Amino acid sequence: MPSQKHPFSAKSLQPWLEECGYTEDKVLPNLAIGGRNAAIAGFSQRPFDSRSACVIAMDVTTSPAEDAAACRVTGAPITLLCQQNELLWWKQGPSDQREYLRVPATHLEGFFREHRKDFEPGTIYRAKTIGRFEATYQREFVDLGLMPMVEKEAGEVIERLLLEQVAALRGLLGWPKDLSAEQGQWLVRAVFWLLGAKMLHDKSVDGFIRLDFGDVDQVFERVARHYGQSAESIITSQKKRQALQYAANNIAQRADLRLATTEALAYVYENTLISREVRKELGTHSTPAYLVDYIVGRLSPWIEEIPSDQRYVYEPACGHAGFLVAAVRLLTSLLPTEQATPPHRRAYLRERIQGSDVDSFALEIARLSLTLTDIPNPNGWKLKQDDAFASDLLESAASGSRILLANPPFEKIEPARRDAYTRQFRAPQFVSQAAEILHRAISALPSGGVFGVVVPQNLLHSSDATAFRRMLTDKAEFEEICLFPDKMFNFADVESGILIGRKVGDASGGKKLVRYRRVREGEATAFRSSYAVTGEITVPMSRFAESESCDFRVPDLEEVWASCAQLPKLEDFVEIGQGFSFIGEDQPGFPKGQKRTSPTPKEGFVKGFENLGDDVMSHQLPPTTYLNMAEEIILRPRAGNTTGVPQVLLNEAPVQRGPWCVKAMIDLIGRPATTRFTLMRPNGGGYHLKNLWALINSTFAAAFAHTHSTKRDILTGTWRGHACAFGLIR
Repeated sequence: MPSQKHPFSAKSLQPWLEECGYTEDKVLPNLAIGGRNAAIAGFSQRPFDSRSACVIAMDVTTSPAEDAAACRVTGAPITLLCQQNELLWWKQGPSDQREYLRVPATHLEGFFREHRKDFEPGTIYRAKTIGRFEATYQREFVDLGLMPMVEKEAGEVIERLLLEQVAALRGLLGWPKDLSAEQGQWLVRAVFWLLGAKMLHDKSVDGFIRLDFGDVDQVFERVARHYGQSAESIITSQKKRQALQYAANNIAQRADLRLATTEALAYVYENTLISREVRKELGTHSTPAYLVDYIVGRLSPWIEEIPSDQRYVYEPACGHAGFLVAAVRLLTSLLPTEQATPPHRRAYLRERIQGSDVDSFALEIARLSLTLTDIPNPNGWKLKQDDAFASDLLESAASGSRILLANPPFEKIEPARRDAYTRQFRAPQFVSQAAEILHRAISALPSGGVFGVVVPQNLLHSSDATAFRRMLTDKAEFEEICLFPDKMFNFADVESGILIGRKVGDASGGKKLVRYRRVREGEATAFRSSYAVTGEITVPMSRFAESESCDFRVPDLEEVWASCAQLPKLEDFVEIGQGFSFIGEDQPGFPKGQKRTSPTPKEGFVKGFENLGDDVMSHQLPPTTYLNMAEEIILRPRAGNTTGVPQVLLNEAPVQRGPWCVKAMIDLIGRPATTRFTLMRPNGGGYHLKNLWALINSTFAAAFAHTHSTKRDILTGTWRGHACAFGLIR
């Protein structure tokens, strides 16, 4: 171990930190932080940013508390402050700091000997990343909420900077607030290139260290050269040149972006760069960084088992390339030290990272993101513009990969697009875009290949995706299925989940035990910060192949429902059906001059139930209206147009998001009801409506409905086929 030869200061800690692994290539000396100067900033790997930041060593200049607070922005969990003859170890948290330990300067040798393993760059990096969901990598002094919060705040800074410059450019160019698509894309592209130049400059990349932001032509020429693209479409007039010069000067004078991560750009991409029209047309919903980290982290043990020369990664529908950025970091961290240096890893990564997307602008952001992740190396990434439904790129790219990462569009393939793809390439097999993309890609993935994908929850049970699920039960094994509530994506109001698995080539995956996790709405925030879940059980992979539909759903309270499996089903003694649905009044088949409902009696109209209404109690009935029962305007009658048969009405959509989601009511007259109701009618055997009503309003039924429903519907088929124990009471 080194000896203390120099006066005690932060700089004198360098030999001790070097013994811990912070060699010259992992250190930024004299890092400016909030008007202060950190003698040593130690990182796990390049690029140097808040993700790879591990330790900051600084002399106290104001007070320990103030100096420690200033260091939080770096994202380094360890702050070592030198004051007089003491070393002050401060622990950084997402919102505050606290002193962790005081060490006399005379005890440094023993201190660093004791903590050498804990302080190693790889140990800290794994604690910040994988430690968020693998307890074995956690360290008590590494706060798991620090890195996500620092990245979010950095993203907000970049977002404000981008929006300010976009507004300034629009004003200088005299463009209206309601921009054309061409104007909007030009504005965002131009400002994003300027932001890229700022980040490359602040991170001291060759060619940008002495970049003159006062010469906007030089700025765009340098960025274009680094990205391997042309800047000709950006500065197309003197007016644009003058406006961009103003923006370049503003950006040059703003906050230092040296430690900003590529992941911070994901925040900007999701919140700022995707227009409402693009979201609707392409189904774009950017994958948040915390979910990318979770999926890639869960896959990392399997990825480590793949030989390093075979770690080929493909992300279809890659958007801003969030998964590919994470893959670049992971693959770099798995390389031997001598091969992980920028010159050596450049060709290795560019040969193994591939993405595709139909959106050319998203691919431009992806190139920027990947290039900033692999600083100081320039572009050269394999990113292709491609419509996945109009070519065989999915199959060719996946077949040459061993790692598939994806968050595909959740929307349906509309009939017009389906017809176009049928003429242009071939007919899609599925209605769901996600099912189509993932079925083709995972089918093509070689045996031993691993996948981590985000899916809409309806893929776990919908009839449209049955063939997709059957392929997975036959050819794959799951490590984990995790389900999420809606709003896990900022602009996608849909319940989602993730599938983490591996191709096995045959049905041997059925022997695998699957970690099945669920995050309810109340725990969504906790999952984002620490990956805490509402519930977790282990189930055999073989259970998913037991039914013809290969249903991947596992309800909460699984042990309860399993214990009731041999009891009579609800459909054994009750007829269960959904209400009828009208043809939409805006549809071509709707008869001219007809109305679906009327507040007053009319010929052909029958008093019935259209919706549940507000604040209806279970001992009451929903409000009535007059329903048009003409056959020509009813799309599907189901059980809803039957009249005169006493019944129990219950809501199709949950009445609340919590467990008490069912409200059953007795209708002794037997009126017609629309699709917003499930209708139950005893089929004889001495069962009474009041007993049925009481059972459906019971705690047991509420638990059943809550654990088997989605946020939108308690499916009629679920009641019919899965509810149990109701037949015991007459």
